[in-house]
Amino acid sequence: MSNKNTNQNHSDDINEIWSLFAEEGSEALDLVEECLLYLENNPSDPQRIPELFRAMHTFKGMAGMMGLSVIETLGHGAEDLIGLMRDEGVAPNREMIDLLLTTLDQARMMLDHATTYRQDAESATVETLLTQLRALFAKHHAAPTEMVLEEPLLTSIIATPIPEPVTPLPPSEPDELAVQQIDPATDPLYVNIFLELAQEQISRINTASNALSKGDELALTELEDALDALKHAAEQMNYERLLDTLDNLAKVTNETDRERRGVLLNEIELRLFEELTVIQETVSPTVKQIPGSLSFAWLFRRWHADRVFSDLAHLDEVVNELEQLLTQPVLDVNGLTNERHLADEATYLLQTIYHSCVFYKLDLAAYLTLALEDLYARIAQAEMTANKALAELTKNVLRQLSETVDSIREGEAPEPVDWASMIEQTEAILYIHTEGQVSQVTKEVLDLLDLPPEFKEVITPENLLEIAQALQAGRHFFTILADINQNETVGLAFFEWSQSGDVQLITNITILQGTNSLFKFLLATDQSETELTNILNQIDPTGQFLSWEACALREEIDFQQVASHNPRQESRRRMQMEQEQGVEPIFDRDVLANFIGSIGKLLAAHSVLKKVTDRIAQSDLIENISRWQRQFNGNQSSIGQEIQKAIEALAEDARVLSQVETEMGVGLDQLYETTLAMRMKSIGDIFKPLQGYATTVAQHYGKNVELEVTGAEIDLDHNTLDILDKPLRGLVQFVVMYSLENPEQRRSVGKPATGRVVMRAIKRNSRLQITIEDDGCGLNEVVVINRAQELGWTQFNAAAPDKLAEWVLIEEFGAIYNDSESDLGAIKAELQNCQGQLTLSPRPKGGLRFELTIPLTMSVLNGMVIRADQVQYVVPIDVIHRIIKPAQSEIIHASADGGQNLLRLGEEVIPIHYLSSAANEGVNPENLMVVIEQGEHSIALPVEELIGEQQVLIQPLQGHIAGIRGISGCALLGDGEIGMILDFNEIELNS
Repeated sequence: MSNKNTNQNHSDDINEIWSLFAEEGSEALDLVEECLLYLENNPSDPQRIPELFRAMHTFKGMAGMMGLSVIETLGHGAEDLIGLMRDEGVAPNREMIDLLLTTLDQARMMLDHATTYRQDAESATVETLLTQLRALFAKHHAAPTEMVLEEPLLTSIIATPIPEPVTPLPPSEPDELAVQQIDPATDPLYVNIFLELAQEQISRINTASNALSKGDELALTELEDALDALKHAAEQMNYERLLDTLDNLAKVTNETDRERRGVLLNEIELRLFEELTVIQETVSPTVKQIPGSLSFAWLFRRWHADRVFSDLAHLDEVVNELEQLLTQPVLDVNGLTNERHLADEATYLLQTIYHSCVFYKLDLAAYLTLALEDLYARIAQAEMTANKALAELTKNVLRQLSETVDSIREGEAPEPVDWASMIEQTEAILYIHTEGQVSQVTKEVLDLLDLPPEFKEVITPENLLEIAQALQAGRHFFTILADINQNETVGLAFFEWSQSGDVQLITNITILQGTNSLFKFLLATDQSETELTNILNQIDPTGQFLSWEACALREEIDFQQVASHNPRQESRRRMQMEQEQGVEPIFDRDVLANFIGSIGKLLAAHSVLKKVTDRIAQSDLIENISRWQRQFNGNQSSIGQEIQKAIEALAEDARVLSQVETEMGVGLDQLYETTLAMRMKSIGDIFKPLQGYATTVAQHYGKNVELEVTGAEIDLDHNTLDILDKPLRGLVQFVVMYSLENPEQRRSVGKPATGRVVMRAIKRNSRLQITIEDDGCGLNEVVVINRAQELGWTQFNAAAPDKLAEWVLIEEFGAIYNDSESDLGAIKAELQNCQGQLTLSPRPKGGLRFELTIPLTMSVLNGMVIRADQVQYVVPIDVIHRIIKPAQSEIIHASADGGQNLLRLGEEVIPIHYLSSAANEGVNPENLMVVIEQGEHSIALPVEELIGEQQVLIQPLQGHIAGIRGISGCALLGDGEIGMILDFNEIELNS
């Protein structure tokens, strides 16, 4: 009975689809007829041509979706002929309109036949019409190339340096063209038809997959047939991501290992549902859906709910196997591999159980399964080990879930379950058994290298990765105790050596000796102890300021295993399988997993923090002492013991708080890095479309262009990309329209017929620089001067080309060629609102050179933090040449140059740029100077304090401070202060 109802529903759905095709197809052909009759009476009025093209395109597309290839071919032939009118400006004539009307009549008959008999027309019925359509298309398409220009006209065109500007497309034209190209992947009608067909095939896939899991190999043929049918429909819709998923699913069917095939089928099936859910959500809710269509997300969860007991039983078996491993005192390599394999399997099963919980509206239970999934994923990633507490908790959860779901299915109210308490248990397990992930790995590294315990407080995850990589490279480790404040010569020599590339400074700690501060550095180097000794003896011949010792390595170290402790390294077996199969997930799982993991660490640390602070807040030592006085009748020995216990408890709480603070700091760092990664995109995302855009604009104006791009691999915050998109599009359009010549003009002056535009992107400190150059003829000087005279700028009757370039960037100058596309001043003003700049200059051999610079937002900068006049500044590390303490004799006062102070550095004289009000007071002999070298220019910055190197996040300047010259942004420093990011492009100009 159930199968009969299902078949009936399917039949009703198919009838609905054919009815929609009949209705929508007839409406499209009615519109075709209306437009043709209008053109028959008004052949010189082209306003209905775009509408005619859209109508025929719609009819052709619907025929293709229904698999009616003969009807689709006829529609395509008519569409091509109409395209001549729309795209090439061919005027409609009686011959064309008559043939299109004949085609329309034939299309109506074929539509009636197809909807009546549910089949395509015979190809013979359209052969004659197709021949006529193609012949007429060839006749008018070839006409423009057969035109012969008379010699005077040809000569005049070649002699003209710059043609009169071609009237640009009206602003509405791009939108109109976009509407003409109906995309079936987003059109609600097409999507509805596709989803209805997909629902039938997805049911077949699920049924076959379940049969395969039970050992029925005959179901493999059914699965392959369903995949082929769904793939054919997806190809019609151009769903590339869905096609990739289907291809991967098809590859899995060839897997001979049944267990592995089952795992991969389930996982890729999840991707399939995610893809279909996304497609379903593209349909506007205002559009009527096809009756009987279901939510793929609901369907997916319902199927998971149907097999929830199987998943619960399977997970119980996995946990039992893990418990067996826990009984072994020591796990060998095979045991560890098996543990991670089982944890990975548990992770997947918990994902499926989560969907079942959502289906049964068990919200807290669903959250609990996610928490358990996180714990097992950590085991699979070797971030923690399996433990008895986790196994017992999991089995309890499985038992409670089984009883709850069983009650719901029986229509009974389930017994209340304390899911919240179990969630707290997962948090406790996370904290106890990771033992503070960073502190645990740190202990292992300290033990590995026999480092002093004080390094534990300063080693970061980045340091651990550096150490692991250095170990794999076979480098040697040393600690150097340096008293570099006592001897400037030794200090500067040590600093230069540490930056030479021969050594890798990993981290350092500060050691106080009386009033003196010493620094202890941990470094890695390829040099032996003897070589290092010779180098340091040269830096400090007396041996008073530098001392060192080698870090001993424990024997029998597996460096590969050490490196694998990096928590950011992806090692889960399932991910490896996906990479082997070429699966591309909808979401970036690495970033998402890191994001969730960071939040989990913060929540766990916060839970412990709350417990400790509550305990401290509730403990009143004074009140307790009074109570003990009464309890022990003044016995000082007993009271002293209680006080000692209380003090020890406070000390333990303080230790835990310190550890929690470290954990939260690491969690925040990882959360920040992950969030930043989620915001970053490649600049290629806007460069690549510009290549196609340049070609489109060039073709519209009868030109050929090749746009080359470099630097497309640079990653930028998406805000910066949003800012750049419109100005870059405008500049590319300008050079193509107004600087590049058409092929005939280029050949006449010995240039290749195809114009060349080069766009380069490069990061310079805290700014992004983009240059756009072309090999055209540049600005039309006559047009620019005439425009200036129109504005009343009578002094601009003649000028050098570089001056003309300056004028056109003035906002008041407006459009050069009386159209919005040539208003360069507006583009520059738009960039200046975002602290950007735009310059224009003529190229020596012809053409233009635009240079666009914009501050980087939300990007990371390695900088040296300095202080001048109570203000902290950040100097990019890569522009620092030297840090010196100059002698008074090295300071030169140049009275002939406006009284500027200069620094003599060897044979070089460098201008001094003051960041504070000290410019009028001269150079303080106690101050250091940071020598900046950028390109061919150098400047010296006097600073009152060198605070140290930090990695900072650049934030753009906003509001009243946005226009500060020499400052490109700001950053929150480690001490909570705000640091100003120095922009040496502007500082050099000022100097």
